Amino acid sequence: MLGRTVDAIRIGVATGIVVGVVGLSFVSAAGAEPIQADDPEFSPTIEWTFCDEEPIDACEPGYGAGENPRLDIVVEQDEGERDFSDLKVRFPSGYYLAPDGAIADGSLLGSADVEIGSGPGCAGGEGKAPFTAEDLSVREQGRTEKEIKRGVKSVWVIEVLPNSNIVLKTFGSRSRGIKIDHIIPANDFLCPPLRVEVNYQAQSEDGAAIFRNPEAPGTYTFKALFVSEGDDPMLQRRAQEVTIGN
Repeated sequence: MLGRTVDAIRIGVATGIVVGVVGLSFVSAAGAEPIQADDPEFSPTIEWTFCDEEPIDACEPGYGAGENPRLDIVVEQDEGERDFSDLKVRFPSGYYLAPDGAIADGSLLGSADVEIGSGPGCAGGEGKAPFTAEDLSVREQGRTEKEIKRGVKSVWVIEVLPNSNIVLKTFGSRSRGIKIDHIIPANDFLCPPLRVEVNYQAQSEDGAAIFRNPEAPGTYTFKALFVSEGDDPMLQRRAQEVTIGN
C-alpha cells in the first residue's frame, strides 16, 4: 500500500453492522449487540491520504479548498485476528464523490493491490500461504433498478477474482455527507494478515472528477467502522479531523 511519508488521515477501526453514522445502534444479524473494544483479536486500521493531482509518482498533500485530489487508501490487519465482514465509512458534508451519472459505466477509477493469507489454515485446517494480487482494476459499475430505488448513488468495484469482487456502494449527498458501504464476499480460505491499497485517480478514465474537497475552508471529520465475522461481533469506531484550506 502506501510507502510515502505524507500528511495523512489515519482511522483505526474494528467492528459493527451499520449504516455508517456514528450514534446508530449496531446489531448483528443474530441480534447480538457488538462488543466495542480495543482488542488484539480485531484491530484493523485504515489510512487515507489525499494527494495533489500532480506529480503522479509522489504525493504532495491535497487539502486545498475545492481541490480535485487523488485518494490513496490502505487497510491493514494483523495475523491471527478475526476476519471482517463489513466496512462502512463516512465522508463529511461538503465532500464531493462522483455520482453514477457523472462517470461512464465501466470507466477506470484507479487500481488496487491485495495481500492476504490463504489456504486451509484459514478454515481450521493446516497450511497457509500469502496470496498477492497487484494492479487490480477499480471501475465504475452501473446501478441496478433495485439499487436506484434503495438510494444508491454510485457503485464502484474492485475486481479481485470472478465472484469475489469487493463492491462499494455510496449513499447520501455532498450537502448531507456521503456514506460508503464496502460489500466484502465471504471466503473461508482467506484470512489475515491483510493489506489492501486502493489508489484512486483524480479523474476517471473518461475525464470526470472522482473526489472534490469542500469549497469552504475548515475542519472536517471522517468516520469509519469495521465489523467482524462471528456470532459475537466486536465494534470499534474512530474519527479523524482534517483541515481544508488555510
